Amino acid sequence: MEHHVSHNIIYKTGAYTGIYVDSTLAKVWNNVLHEADNTEYGALSMNQASGTAYFYNNTVYDSAGDGIAQNAGTLIARNNVSMKPGSGYLDFAGTMTKATNVSSDATGNITGKTDYGNYFVDTTVGSEDLHLRNDSNSLWGSNGTDLDGDLNLPITDDIDGQGRHASAPDIGADEFSQNATPLYRSVGATITALASGAGNGLVISGSTALFDSSLPDNVGVGDAIQYDSDNNGSIDAIAFIHGGRRQRCSR
Repeated sequence: MEHHVSHNIIYKTGAYTGIYVDSTLAKVWNNVLHEADNTEYGALSMNQASGTAYFYNNTVYDSAGDGIAQNAGTLIARNNVSMKPGSGYLDFAGTMTKATNVSSDATGNITGKTDYGNYFVDTTVGSEDLHLRNDSNSLWGSNGTDLDGDLNLPITDDIDGQGRHASAPDIGADEFSQNATPLYRSVGATITALASGAGNGLVISGSTALFDSSLPDNVGVGDAIQYDSDNNGSIDAIAFIHGGRRQRCSR
């Protein structure tokens, strides 16, 4: 029998592992496993000697034992993220076939990634948000391999149901490029211009704006930037600052 496990968030499993595969054929994708407590089998594990499992685009974070483990059978792991702020266990354990997997130790394909706060939206204990901060190529120097491949099951979305790029998907359960950027508005008591920058060069790439000259200290999140998008001398576009640095904005 073929088993499918997808689009789950599994948190604090107690004495149990997160996802335990004990079947002849299993396909596991788009799951987030956070603080799986079992130390015997791994947070996400394959345990059937005569079986084959495909683990694609899963995110495992801060498990007590191994992150993704092949204890028996055949395991093909692609486009997964496994990171352990602690020590003593492996991100990827066993003799699995691996492609484009990210690890905080040396067991993945893209290794030694320990700057957790720059990878995920929030890693504060008790309020973790494991959505990606940026696309995986920016975070880890690579996008995932194509989504069909060995799985023979088209993965067209991420754990949130948002569309993925088929040719260059993000690695892990989340697809950053489809995430909406939160939009803030200033609560200032005036609409008076805080700065005028006719001579201040501006380059916008994605959601980042770079200025030739620094903006005043009273320009920040929620303020609007009006600019000339086609360089014809006329203001024709607007962006709103959403980040902690004044040079970052959303269009």
